[in-house]
Amino acid sequence: MRKSNIFSKLTYLFSLVLILTTSCSGNTTPGETIKNGAYFITDESWDNYSRIWAESVKHLIPDYNDDFVQKVINETITIEDTNGINLLPPRRKLMWVAVIDKQMTISDGQRKVYHFIRENDKYYGETFNETVEFKLNNDILKIINNNMETEYYYDSSCMISDDVLKLDKPKNIEYSCGGEGLNYAFFKWDCTMDDGLFGVGVEIRKNGQEEFVLNKIEYPYHNTYVVQFERSDFIEGTNMVRFRNLGGPNLTNNPLQVSKFIDSEYVLYEVIVDNNDGVLINEVE
Repeated sequence: MRKSNIFSKLTYLFSLVLILTTSCSGNTTPGETIKNGAYFITDESWDNYSRIWAESVKHLIPDYNDDFVQKVINETITIEDTNGINLLPPRRKLMWVAVIDKQMTISDGQRKVYHFIRENDKYYGETFNETVEFKLNNDILKIINNNMETEYYYDSSCMISDDVLKLDKPKNIEYSCGGEGLNYAFFKWDCTMDDGLFGVGVEIRKNGQEEFVLNKIEYPYHNTYVVQFERSDFIEGTNMVRFRNLGGPNLTNNPLQVSKFIDSEYVLYEVIVDNNDGVLINEVE
C-alpha cells in the first residue's frame, strides 16, 4: 500500500529503534495454558513502547525533550507538539490481545491475526510471512516481535461471546490500470470497522493454474484499502484476482467482550494481460 514518504520513513526508523534499543529473552517456555479472552498492555510496557516511539520521531521535533516523551505516555500530544506533522502517536486503548480457539489477534492500531502453536518448549504465532514468539507467566502474556518484548495482563472481567460473526465482503471497489504501457493494476475501496477488521487477503490464480495462491495481506490506511499489482505479478492471458476480508478474535466495547469473526466471501476479478495492449480488469459477478 502506498503511504507518504514521511510515513514510510517513520515506520522504517521506528523498526530500527526497536531493534537497537530493546532486547528479549530467548527462553519462551510456556508455563500455563493460554486462556481465551482479552489481554491489555501493562503500565511498564506502555511506558517503554511510548518512549521508543518518541525516540523514533525525535529528529522531527525541534524542541524534543522529556516533556514531549511524557505527553506521548499520557496521550496528550497535539499537532503543535509534532511540528505540524500528523505522526499518529500510539494509543493505549488500541494495545491489546484477543484470544479465541488457537487464534490470537494482536492490536497496536493495526490488527494482525495469528494461529498459534506449540513446538517443543516454545509458543509461536504464525500469519502470512510473519511469526511471533510468546510466553505466559501468571496471566501475563509476553509477545516477542521485532526484537521487542511487550507484556499484556489478562482481564478476567472481559466476557467471551459465543456468537460467531461473518464479515461482509469488500464492496464498492474502484479499479483502474495505469503506468507506462498500462503495466499496473490498482484496486481501491473504503472500509469500516465492521468489514475491515483484520486486513484483506489478496489471492491470485495465474493463467493456466488451477489453484489460487495467497499473494499478500493488505491493511487499511486511514480506513482505505489500496492494492497494487505489477504486470510481473501475472502472466499473459486471463488471470484471476480475489479479495476477502479476514476474520479473527476481536475486542469490542459496550459490553467489553471478545467475539470471533470469520472470513467473508470473495470478490473476484479478471486481470487480462496482453503483451501488446497492457492490462485490462473486469469484475466477475
